[in-house]
Amino acid sequence: MALLLILLSCIVSVAQGYRGSDSVIENLKRAHPERRYEEIQAGDFSTYLVIKQVPNDPHKMHILRVHKSQSFDAMSTPLDIYHPPGGQALMFYPMMREMKYSDYIFEIAAEKRLKLYVISTGQICTWAYIPGWKNDRNRAHSFIMGDYVSLGFDTFVRISDLINHCDASVPPLPVVNFARIPEEGRVRLPGVSDIQNQCWKNSNTSLYCTNQVDSGEIGKLTLVPRERPVYKMGDLTVYAFCCEAYDCYDAGDHRCVYVVYDSLTGIDFVIRDGIEWTTDTTRNPVFLMPLIVGNDPFIERRKSFTTTTTTTTTTTTTTTTTTTTTTTTTTTATTITTTTTRPTTLTTKPTTPLTTKGTDKTASPTVTNATADNETKSPCCPCPSCQNFALIFGGFFG
Repeated sequence: MALLLILLSCIVSVAQGYRGSDSVIENLKRAHPERRYEEIQAGDFSTYLVIKQVPNDPHKMHILRVHKSQSFDAMSTPLDIYHPPGGQALMFYPMMREMKYSDYIFEIAAEKRLKLYVISTGQICTWAYIPGWKNDRNRAHSFIMGDYVSLGFDTFVRISDLINHCDASVPPLPVVNFARIPEEGRVRLPGVSDIQNQCWKNSNTSLYCTNQVDSGEIGKLTLVPRERPVYKMGDLTVYAFCCEAYDCYDAGDHRCVYVVYDSLTGIDFVIRDGIEWTTDTTRNPVFLMPLIVGNDPFIERRKSFTTTTTTTTTTTTTTTTTTTTTTTTTTTATTITTTTTRPTTLTTKPTTPLTTKGTDKTASPTVTNATADNETKSPCCPCPSCQNFALIFGGFFG
């Protein structure tokens, strides 16, 4: 009977088809009820990175870095990629140079392969197998470090090497060890001398390394209290929450939603598929992530959500008894006053809301013994049969 229930659950997962953001957001709130949630509204951000299924062929996908005033359907580029019935948990790690987002996407597929996409053309280059990966749990800790992608404790790949060799004769994955990275190429993590141990401490589930994209030409790393961070702009961290085999409580397609965590107010702002990110009336993306810039209206709107701190004083009395050799007992009462400060968040909402078609090329990798311990989680969904995707969005402006 148990086996029958598992099989039925997997069948339901595949048959449900497109999974909307609402389902994933409800799972996020259930997984983290201690967080404060608000909604991203129309007009908060001007530009999004979007992947959407083709209306008449749901197994094909188009991609576009779309402005809210543009039509995705009219301007998007077809990707030479198959969208499986069970969906994909797509992730990007963007990089910014001179306040411009790159045209390249780096994907870490469930089979532990690294791919390079060119958004404007749909071109895809593939390097097979990331050395040292036991499973795809490493992507929760992967990050961009200047001109490098960190794929493990001692597994780094130079982005410019991938871009320069995305051609008909793709070489093995050009992995380098941390010690071989030139001193000028090592981005600093303020207050931390050992980047490798801090960023790849997989047992640490409270802090993760991510790229501060607005920090200059080379950039810098920062620690954030959210799993799967993809980038940070100012006080805003964009992170992914994904419904995969291990993270959600209900059956359904694999899907990631992107959330904006504001460290200034402590609020997590969720993004729903139906907001006006395009002029098209049909909005059913399989991937939707804001590309934040400094003049986005949300930068000012989020300041209307305020936090305050209240102080509570608690008095505790402790009695100590001392007995002397003359059998006389003296009792002394000592009063200890302890002041405990607990933050209480008060939220005030604003009264007026603001309104690749290329060829997939595969090559064998250079085997490198780079391993990292992976955190483990008890599976909640019994049918991890569908392929997971993780996309790294990075680039190099030379």
